[in-house]
Amino acid sequence: MQQYMKTDHFEKGEYLFRENDPADRILIIRSGRIKIGRVDSDGNERILDILHGGEVIWDSLTEGQTVFPYSAAALTEVDLCMIDGETFM
Repeated sequence: MQQYMKTDHFEKGEYLFRENDPADRILIIRSGRIKIGRVDSDGNERILDILHGGEVIWDSLTEGQTVFPYSAAALTEVDLCMIDGETFM
């Protein structure tokens, strides 16, 4: 499986992806904390979850969605592995 993984690093405050970006990959958090959120109709951010090392973002792919229904931003420095969705499925 490692042959299909790519690694990436994000600084605190950087977005891994934004709401409505293509949901075309699986993200495995190696270290750090990530805020999952959405913007409501009034323009206010709603935090849905805080993820940390060992957790995976893949629900959009497994639910057949073509775009991410939320944004993900680094709360700390983040290291992660990514697997292309087509490789996984």
